Amino acid sequence: MSYKSALLGAVVFSFGISTVVGPIANAQTEDDPGSAVDEADERLDAIIVTGTRFQTPLDQLGQSVTVITAEDIEARQQVQVFDTLALVPGVQTSRSGPIGTTSTVFLRGAPSNTTLVVQDGIVLNNLAATSGGFNFANFDTSDVERIEVIRGAQSTIYGSDAIGGVVNIVTRSGAEGLGGSASLEGGSFGTFRGHATILGGNEKANGRLTVSGVTTDGFSAQSDNDEDDGFENLTVSSRVAFKPVESLTFDSVIRYSDSELDFDGFPTDFAISNTEELNFAAFATHEALDGRLSNRFGITYSTLDSINLNDEGGDEGDGIPSEVTFLQNGERLSYEYQGALQATDWLDIVVGAEREEAEASVPIAFVSFAEEVNQTSGYGLVRVRPTDWIDLTAGVRHDANSEFGDSTTANASGNIRIDHTGTILRGSYSEGFRAPSPGQLGANANNLDAILTAALDPALVPETSTGWDIGVQQAVPLFETVFGVTYFQSDIDNLIAFEFVLPTFAPAFFNVDEVGIEGVEVTLNARPLESIQFEANYTYLEAVDVATGIQLDNRPEHRATFDLSWAATDKLNVGAQLIVNGDETESFGDPLDEFVLLNLRADYALNDIITVFARIDNVTDTEYEDNSGFNTPDISAFGGIRARF
Repeated sequence: MSYKSALLGAVVFSFGISTVVGPIANAQTEDDPGSAVDEADERLDAIIVTGTRFQTPLDQLGQSVTVITAEDIEARQQVQVFDTLALVPGVQTSRSGPIGTTSTVFLRGAPSNTTLVVQDGIVLNNLAATSGGFNFANFDTSDVERIEVIRGAQSTIYGSDAIGGVVNIVTRSGAEGLGGSASLEGGSFGTFRGHATILGGNEKANGRLTVSGVTTDGFSAQSDNDEDDGFENLTVSSRVAFKPVESLTFDSVIRYSDSELDFDGFPTDFAISNTEELNFAAFATHEALDGRLSNRFGITYSTLDSINLNDEGGDEGDGIPSEVTFLQNGERLSYEYQGALQATDWLDIVVGAEREEAEASVPIAFVSFAEEVNQTSGYGLVRVRPTDWIDLTAGVRHDANSEFGDSTTANASGNIRIDHTGTILRGSYSEGFRAPSPGQLGANANNLDAILTAALDPALVPETSTGWDIGVQQAVPLFETVFGVTYFQSDIDNLIAFEFVLPTFAPAFFNVDEVGIEGVEVTLNARPLESIQFEANYTYLEAVDVATGIQLDNRPEHRATFDLSWAATDKLNVGAQLIVNGDETESFGDPLDEFVLLNLRADYALNDIITVFARIDNVTDTEYEDNSGFNTPDISAFGGIRARF
């Protein structure tokens, strides 16, 4: 584990110190400020998202989208992508212990495996995991340019696994000239983290290279143990673009992550989990008709390898060899084509085709299996602007799955802007389709206990969903306020759930008849003074098993977040963050009490290059549970230094 820390320190030293609308208020504009309504419009228009496969200003979208920028992340001192999502309306988060342990996200109450996570066009969901979801534990924010959180089913746009929504992560690109950044941070639980980035280029080519890492002693994840569960991670990522001629661009991105987590094993108390992840993508884009027609060809690849070891020697080590208790591998290879045409000033058309080949290998009940699922897809979308204040989009997608046949989904959304009142009306309808993951199929196929007890009868079938939302956003001159309310509703049929089957406790998967979800998201941004920015988000959620009427696990009915930033001087910024999480239940039905967390932060610019910063998390030292039986951090403090040149 120590070699990663040494490498990280050497790299950082070599560089030297040498929502609807949460983050909208942080978007900067160079124009002179006008009325509050005009200024809100400028901020909205400044952020471009790609969640609809059209480059569309945020204020013209019919879908519910939150954009988190690199500036937001730095100002709030958020070190992992998981941390950034905790403040997004409609999002529920859950972590099973200290940093590095399983970290999951639920969008609008849908299961975590129905949230599709995409990085630079690469699907990251773990095929080998029996959950089929994405573990955010190993993804830090060092190379992140922005994060788009798209709530509601997006299968028409992104395919399977997008019933709950999409978290789209865009990493930093290169730039003309030469620049870079670096940071060092240390604090509670023996934590040390750092990163170094260098980027540069010219009008023909540019690139970026980032190295980041963390090492921490942590604390015991399980409440009935007292030994620390440490974690280390080393991540290397790069992004390169080459433009040989004006009409042709080649892009590539690569991200490699190597992690090691200590955890409480069985039958020993000392176990280690090693995980390696590799994501790669390459794209070629050709533009014609003065940029109105683009054709993009791409190939993406992702793989995850994980192995768990029971360390018989414990922390001291006594020469006893470690025993392999679990290993898994998942691979996804995708090919894609997308054509986009701006046919007229009021009509955009997108068509595309994709081929995905996915394979997973996991041992269940001491039997190893491999499962492969392939899918071929085609889609088409249109965006129509009948006036300069109305945007309409619609799309259809057809998937041919090698295990479950054909499925067709559709979506539609609309946006109406009333400029003279600062009002935006938006709404969307969406359909979803999610086939069982290779990990789930393989687990059932090899679970002899479940087969003998008929727990797998009938066989798994795909999940499907329909949903809609409608919302209003209003800019108010008083305190430069932007206020939003969105109502959402969705139904998921054949939701895939699991239970542990005796005597091996191996997971067996089955379909739940129907899950009903509805709720309300409320967002508020205000600037009472030029130096003060306030943000608040509230979500009311009902996510129940229709047959039993019971609320799904880890989904609080009430959740609210507040963030206050104050530019006390030209150099000093301070902030506070409050998270209020209502009552909920854990996966085994245990009740989890409501809790309130207060975090404080500050940073001070020593000069144009160097900034020092510090934060205190859980200021009131609140004792709470995020998952039943798992510990959460006490009051903790961190501080460091960052540089940008």
